[in-house]
Amino acid sequence: MKLLLPLCAGMVPGFLLWTLPAAASVSWPSLNLHWTAVGQGELHLSGDDLGSFVIQRSQNLQDWEWLADLPATHSAVVPVSLAEPPVFFRLALPGPATELVLDLLLDPARAAAGPIDREGGVLEAVDAVGNRFRLTLPPEALLSPETITLTPIEGIANLPFTGFLAGVDLAPDGLRLLRPATLEIIPAAAFDPFLYSGFAYEGEGRNPHLLPIQRTETSLDFTLMRFSGFCAAEGTGEEIQSNLPPPRCTREWAYREISAIIDAAVRRALQDPDGEVDYTPEEEAAMNAVIETWYTGTILPWAEQALTNEAILRQATRELLEWDAVRHMLDLIEEDDSYTDTTAALLLAEGYLNAIDNAYDRCVSLGNPMETQLILGYAAEYQLAFDFDPHVADDAMEQVRRCVQFELTFHTQLLQDYSANNDVRNEVEFLAVGVKLVPDETLLILEGAGLLSYLHFHHHERDCHWDPDSWFTATAEREDSWNEARMTLGLNYTPSSPPPGDPDPCAFIPPLEPDENMLIHLYLELGEPREIVTWECYDGDGDLYNSGVFDFFPLGRTLFLWANFERYHQELGDFHYIIDNITPGQVVFAEKHVDRVLEVFSAPLHEETVLTLHHTPAAD
Repeated sequence: MKLLLPLCAGMVPGFLLWTLPAAASVSWPSLNLHWTAVGQGELHLSGDDLGSFVIQRSQNLQDWEWLADLPATHSAVVPVSLAEPPVFFRLALPGPATELVLDLLLDPARAAAGPIDREGGVLEAVDAVGNRFRLTLPPEALLSPETITLTPIEGIANLPFTGFLAGVDLAPDGLRLLRPATLEIIPAAAFDPFLYSGFAYEGEGRNPHLLPIQRTETSLDFTLMRFSGFCAAEGTGEEIQSNLPPPRCTREWAYREISAIIDAAVRRALQDPDGEVDYTPEEEAAMNAVIETWYTGTILPWAEQALTNEAILRQATRELLEWDAVRHMLDLIEEDDSYTDTTAALLLAEGYLNAIDNAYDRCVSLGNPMETQLILGYAAEYQLAFDFDPHVADDAMEQVRRCVQFELTFHTQLLQDYSANNDVRNEVEFLAVGVKLVPDETLLILEGAGLLSYLHFHHHERDCHWDPDSWFTATAEREDSWNEARMTLGLNYTPSSPPPGDPDPCAFIPPLEPDENMLIHLYLELGEPREIVTWECYDGDGDLYNSGVFDFFPLGRTLFLWANFERYHQELGDFHYIIDNITPGQVVFAEKHVDRVLEVFSAPLHEETVLTLHHTPAAD
């Protein structure tokens, strides 16, 4: 198979990314990807002088590693591994022999952190000399609540130019937004904003590059669509760029070109005491040309590929949104000019609809219940970014319902097969916490490495069974802090007695009075091939009276509890399942209306997430 890929386009399982040249005189080679065997491929290149380029590889589009230098010839073949997609490849100008990674001196003692949800919010931090940093997120910038951290930068030890003013590191690093946020750097002392320029970096100081800023009398303002590090330094953009590596992609190239145009306008304003930063018609035309090159060179080809390629769908969408944010910042659009009118937006919107259908097909054909999370996530992003079709949210929820019902049947059979093959004495009833619809349309899905999909309780070499005959009420409450995600289930169960003469295998659990509570804390220790859960029982006064160990075998990625307790008492009280150190992990609360579902979509599972199971006595 031979693929001819346009600028910045990508294909599964290998993605080919191009960078724009640092100078218009650079002639870029053509590049084709061939599959030679399962998991193997070849990059075929041809051009005037391949020796001017290097090939780099990445699995996350952030951390790039050198793959090969190209010979100073007109053609070359480079073998590559495609065994662990996604794998991204790109052609790049060599740049300096050693990549510049800034040596950041952070000040965590003065960091500010706080939760921001879909309603937006403001967070401020102050550095040691009094410079202030104010981050403002508008409504719907986030899909789910996030804990945001601003860490002031005391200095940069290896900054390749002088005049560092201030900077701040934003976390979570790499967080992408759906609406542009504003970061204000407000110097402690009086300053001339026209004497300073902005730059940014990625990760822990990688890839420093220019970033256009807006200047006011009191602040230097960044418009941002992703989290990284943002700094201001004295000097023009041209002076700063001369000490930085060349741009690596279209976006950085566009920022460099726009910064140069802004610098020219700023220099004119500095020569006139009453001058303002105004752009000549030629400068406005030049900025529009840069914006158009960014769109035609990266965004449109990515959108064309994303129509059938989920792997780049979200990145292509956020690239479009960042492109639009820059247009707004530079005031380069008419009042009725919207990014949703572009061909790229129409292609991406259709790509989301295709992705929702594909996720449903995978859920049914591959038996992967976590595809329901993708369905909800794609529907959320479609609503926020495009929303051409108001029925998408309802259609996505219906697909989730069908997928959940299929998965419940699928995993029921798995557990029944396991029971039959392992001589489990009693008929097994299980509680499927992971995928279960109840009448009030509440759904809880958990995923992550090491989550319980099968839990078998062992005590004195005997199995304890708790046979729930129904559980039909459930509520998902939103807490003030999503460090805790809580779910309350109404449980009914049928007690059963052990065979005559046999001891009660669960007799170690003391009887509970009707008003007492029993807490069982489960702690996960990840391991292969088994995984261990320790538990602790507390009485109504909160005193520990017993503890033990569960072991379980993962059968899938959905949380199931099975083979629970035979009990003679109708009052079970509260069960708290505390799940520690699940990485990666997601919690999704889905309610009847998808716009409410997505308030907490993809909320991360923190160090301690509590699920509260509350028993409701069976009716007479």
